[in-house]
Amino acid sequence: MLPDAVRTQLADELADAEETRVAVSPLVDRYPDIDVVDAYEIQLLNIQRRLKAGAKVVGHKVGLSSKAMQQMMGVDEPDYGHLLAE
Repeated sequence: MLPDAVRTQLADELADAEETRVAVSPLVDRYPDIDVVDAYEIQLLNIQRRLKAGAKVVGHKVGLSSKAMQQMMGVDEPDYGHLLAE
């Protein structure tokens, strides 16, 4: 699990990449110990940032819900995220 300061730094980096449309290298390449909990916490930091800027949660998305897709992506559970309206 990553320290909170690193999670915040990575959330900032991803938010900047979204705003500037400049790609970043995969986080797992730089932080091989990053785990699913870290990923969701980083995601939540950016969701909170967007909500403070006026976005609204309008739904949620589940991905990789089939075993076939999970196997293809090398994971063993579905993923999820928030759908926002600005």
